[in-house]
This record gives sequence, C-alpha cells and structure tokens, in this order.
Amino acid sequence: MADFSVAHAPVAVWEGGYADHPNDRGGETLCGIARACHPDLVLWKLVDAEKDHPSFRQGSAAFTRHLRQIPGLLDQVTAFYRGLFHSLGLASDDMPQALANEIYEQVVNLGQGGHTRYLQRICNAFNYSNKAGRPLFPDLAVDGALGPRTRAALRVLIEKRTTQAALVHALNAAQAMHYVNLAARDETQRCFLDGWLTRTHDPEASDGKRTF
Repeated sequence: MADFSVAHAPVAVWEGGYADHPNDRGGETLCGIARACHPDLVLWKLVDAEKDHPSFRQGSAAFTRHLRQIPGLLDQVTAFYRGLFHSLGLASDDMPQALANEIYEQVVNLGQGGHTRYLQRICNAFNYSNKAGRPLFPDLAVDGALGPRTRAALRVLIEKRTTQAALVHALNAAQAMHYVNLAARDETQRCFLDGWLTRTHDPEASDGKRTF
C-alpha cells in the first residue's frame, strides 16, 4: 500500500509556500492549492485574515514565513492533499509506492485530467508483448479519468511488460516535455521553466526537509 506521507514529502518541498505571481495562470496559491480552482476552502479565510500583517507587503517569502505560524493552517493543507491522494485510489494495496509518488506529484501540478492523459498514452505505448506478439489489453481511452481500467493497465504492465521505474521515467519525460512546450508557446510562462523542470528530477526534494 502506498503511503501518503512518503508521496507528499517532495510535493511539500516544491509547493511549499504562498505565491501570487502575475504570470501564474493559477493565480493566488498556497502550497500549490490554487484559489481559482478551490475558492471555498476554509484555509483562504485564514490567509485573508493575515493580509494586514506587515509580512504580506514584504513579499511571498516573508508572508510564507508568517503563515507557517498560524495554528491549523498547515493541518488544513495536509488534509486537502491527503484527501486528493486517497481519491485517486493511490492507497490501494496493489499500487507501488514509487509509481504512486509520481502520479500524485503530477496530478498536483498538472491537474488530474492533464496528467492522466499522459499516463494513459504511456500505458498504450507500452501495451505490447514482444513474446506473444500482441497487446496485453485493449488500449485505454485517453479520457483523463484515473479509473479502474487505467489502474488495472498499470498492474498488467508491471507484472508482464516493464518495471515501475521505467513507467516513472516515461512519466517524467512526458512531464518535462509538457513544460518545455508550454514555455515555448507562451513567453509569459518561461520564468517558471527552471523550477518546473526540477520536478522531473530533484534529488534534494526527497528528503522532505523544506516544507511549508
């Protein structure tokens, strides 16, 4: 069974604070939670209540340090992400930890639909038995839904075709190209590219030391 705390440790590093960058399409965010996508979360009331504090006018880093001291705020962030992890079915007994880590991180950053379409394409690309000379299962519909068919396809691929390490590598490659293509299309997003690419390989993130 995949462990949420293990999967969340690097995400807490990458998504570790408050931000409201004018070029960020997600707008105001706290630990990677975009207000535009989740406007009704109680945590935003806690954030708004602190905007009169001098640190808010000193910039995101200073305001992040202040928010770390607000009782209950980190608990709400963690509860939000724990709920997301479980809603994806990643805590099931047959989900390997390394694969759950990657799926979870990409859903946080790319959204469930965006990430799952990459995952489904990768499953389809690996869907061939060289020994039998035929696919292992009917190709998945690339619909962005991380449902039982997609999870079953992952199990089959790990059992009969490849390794979870190879699948994680393919997911990271797809994620990197997503960022490159986004920055190439839109110059307003290029300021984020270096940080985005650390998500595809950042050994320091796995220690979980840098958190909100």
